[in-house]
Amino acid sequence: MQPDVHESFASLDAILEQLSPYASPVEREALAQISAYLAEVRPRSSLDGSWGRVLRDSVTFAVMRRVSRESFYTARVIDLSARTINSILARQPYARVHVEHADRLDRPSIKALARAMLLLDPEQRFAWIWHFGSDPLSASAAPGDLYAASRIALLKQLLGILSPSLVREGVGSPVRGPDAHDVAGLDDMASELVMQNYDRCFLIGDALLHSCDRSMASEILRLTGLAAINVGRAEDALDALDAAEHGAATGRRAHLAYLQGLIESKRRYDLAASTAQYQRGLDLLASAHDSDADMALEHGWLLNGLALNEAILWRRAGGSKEHHGTAFALEREAFELVRDGDSAARIYLRFNLLANSALLMEMAGEYDVAIDIFHKTFDFDVDRSASSRRRWESTMGYRIGVLQYQAGRYDEAYRMLHHAAEQDDATESWPVQERIVRALAIVAMARGSTAEAEMLFRGGLEGCRKARAADGACEHARGLVSALVAAERFDVAQDVVSELREEEGIDLAEPLEQIRPKPPSGKLPAYFPEIDLEGVPAIDLNRYLGTASAPGAGSAPWRN
Repeated sequence: MQPDVHESFASLDAILEQLSPYASPVEREALAQISAYLAEVRPRSSLDGSWGRVLRDSVTFAVMRRVSRESFYTARVIDLSARTINSILARQPYARVHVEHADRLDRPSIKALARAMLLLDPEQRFAWIWHFGSDPLSASAAPGDLYAASRIALLKQLLGILSPSLVREGVGSPVRGPDAHDVAGLDDMASELVMQNYDRCFLIGDALLHSCDRSMASEILRLTGLAAINVGRAEDALDALDAAEHGAATGRRAHLAYLQGLIESKRRYDLAASTAQYQRGLDLLASAHDSDADMALEHGWLLNGLALNEAILWRRAGGSKEHHGTAFALEREAFELVRDGDSAARIYLRFNLLANSALLMEMAGEYDVAIDIFHKTFDFDVDRSASSRRRWESTMGYRIGVLQYQAGRYDEAYRMLHHAAEQDDATESWPVQERIVRALAIVAMARGSTAEAEMLFRGGLEGCRKARAADGACEHARGLVSALVAAERFDVAQDVVSELREEEGIDLAEPLEQIRPKPPSGKLPAYFPEIDLEGVPAIDLNRYLGTASAPGAGSAPWRN
């Protein structure tokens, strides 16, 4: 173990190295795959000391412009590591496996160990024992101590979900960071943000703010704000982003206003406050006399934010053409601002705007236009590595397959989704795979292939139960019950309902004939809370804005 060493997966590295001599040939292949996954994302993981390819791209784009995480790459490391650790330990003559200093390990390694405990099979005859020096259940963080607040919340969550056998060392020290300052820079802080290692973001930020010159403070506070919103601390995030504006140039202040607008709409659900932030950013750009940034780029992102708010108003207001037309006009205006230029930032925004335009077409029921946008915009034949190409085909195949289903072209939807499902059958990719299989089963039902739908839903249910994924298990169970009812196998359907209630605590409360799975979401998920153990927004925007929701749905929490 590596207590108080907070680099991502530092303790997991030590654990896997310790277990490696005991690995079987199959397990050694898994360990090699984990190393390959880490090499894609971790900083300074390649021989020349550069960042991993995926991390480099993510820092450039996702960290700069998003307030939500993307955990596909870290989730597969966590899941595969957990399964491999359990597999190796199950063959050893141990009744108990002790995790020393569990409350002082790096955040991603804690998640991997928590996942191992959650996936432990009764046939794997050993128990996990965690050793804590602190007492997070009675601990509280001092105002402004984001590290302690973040760490306490994570540890409380784990203790509540897993109820591990716990050994407390001593009288219980407070939850606090290591005594030594984390010697790292802004690149490290950004990379840890991408890896969802928010604890280390706060440690690095605190250390840098005490040692850096003022010119770095704005970026430190910006990254701190993005980390804070990802651990559910919206007020702290807004405070940090507001402080980051002090002394900043106009283009940067406009960018920070955009981020604050996103938080207001996507986390605080205050559309008036969000729109005010976007308008403030536009006013800043209109009065700018300096040119510290690509002003047209910042202008485009602010219009993109306003378009999102109009789309939300359209959905909430029952399909008002005014809001939908305004949203589309804003997207087109933003696109014209960045139509030219080959910088990576402009290319990324252009793709984002086109994808959002496709979503607007989907919302309006213009499925053929949405499909056409995807086919013309996103190159399916682009030169990629084999693994990257498979993931790309899986993601885009699912997106277009769902649009074909919504358009009523079930055979084409089936073809697209079946191809998407074939692209990645790795065990650790199950969170994406089960969504694709679920959509495929729904399409099979629509085609009248009840027996195939039953097989797919049953397989998805079994996989989600093994993965301890309650939401996925519930949806596959709902689909399975609907398929069994369609086949008039009512007794078997009732057995499924009873088994889930008794063994999983999942209660499908409606009458059998009314049980249906939710329509497939238009996009595959970007994050997996069952694995990354981070928070989930109160509303799934993709589902709310897509045609899975009827216009005028009143359940969304936006205040105005």
